Amino acid sequence: MKRFRKILVFLGELDRAKTAVQFAMDLSERNQAELNVYSVIEDYSIPWLGSGSIEGLIEDKGAQIRDFIMSIAGDRFKGKIEVLTGTPFLEIVRKVQQQRYDLVIKPACGVDGPVRSMLFGSTAMHLIRKCPCPVWVVKDQKETGLSKVLIALSASRNHGQNDELDKQLLQLGTSLAERYQAKWEIAHAWRLFGESLLKSGRGNIKAEELEMHLNKEKLASWDRVQKLIESCDFTSAPAEIHIKKGYPSDVIPAVAESTNADVVVMGSLGRTGIAGLFMSNTAEEILNQINCSVMTIKPSGFISPVKE
Repeated sequence: MKRFRKILVFLGELDRAKTAVQFAMDLSERNQAELNVYSVIEDYSIPWLGSGSIEGLIEDKGAQIRDFIMSIAGDRFKGKIEVLTGTPFLEIVRKVQQQRYDLVIKPACGVDGPVRSMLFGSTAMHLIRKCPCPVWVVKDQKETGLSKVLIALSASRNHGQNDELDKQLLQLGTSLAERYQAKWEIAHAWRLFGESLLKSGRGNIKAEELEMHLNKEKLASWDRVQKLIESCDFTSAPAEIHIKKGYPSDVIPAVAESTNADVVVMGSLGRTGIAGLFMSNTAEEILNQINCSVMTIKPSGFISPVKE
C-alpha cells in the first residue's frame, strides 16, 4: 500500500461522514500515518456574532465532531480536531501546504439518482482542482470496504505527457485494491482523431479504409495500456481491462456503473503547456456523472493557485 504519512479529514455536515472517517482511520493505522480532522465555519455564517459568540460556536462544533469521531473510533483516534473560520477549500488547501499532508479525505455530499453532480459539491470540486495532494471524496455506504477499484487511464498518444500520471494512478489504485483485497480494473476511452472528417467532405474515404484506421487506433490504445501495465510492478493482474471507443466523459461513468465500482481513481488535470495546469472539462464531466467514491490525483509539478 502506498504509504501516506499525513492524512487530513475535512468534515462539514456529519450525517454522511461515517464511511469517510472509517476509511481514514483504517488507512492511518495501516500506514502508521498521522491523522487530523478539520472543519471550517464559513465567513458568511458568522458576521452577526460577537467574538465571544464565535469562540463558542467553534468550541461547540469541535465538541460535536469529537463526539462523532469517538462514536466511530473511540480511543483509536489519536489526532487533533481543529475548527477554522474562512472559506472551506482555501483553509484546507492552506493546511495541506503548510503542514505537508499527502491525502485529503472528504465525505461526498451524498445524493443518489439523477442529480449525481451533488455528490461533489462546490467545496469538493475546488479541492479537486486546487489541492496539491490526492483528494478522496468518499460516498457514504453501509459497510466499509472495497470490492472493485476502477482506474481511469488517459494512455495518451503523446508518450511521456501523461505516462507519469497514469503510472501514479496505477500504483495508487492497485495498492488500494491490495489493501482491501478488492479486484482492480482499468478503463480507457479511445477515439480516432478526425473520424468525422474522414467520413465526409474532402476526407471522404471508403468504409473499408476507415475501418482499417479505426482498428489501428484501437490496437494502438491496447498497446499503450499494456505497456503502462508492464512498466509497473504489480502483485496481481487487472481483473478486466475496458478499452472502449468514445469520449472519456461517456466511457468512464458508463464503465464505473456497469462494473459496480466502489471507487474510481483518476487524474483531475490537463496540461496547457507553459501556462500550467487546469481542471479539464473532461474530468469535470466525468465527476458530474459518477455515482461512487472518487480519488483524484494531480501530475507531479502541480502548483496550487492558492497562496499559503
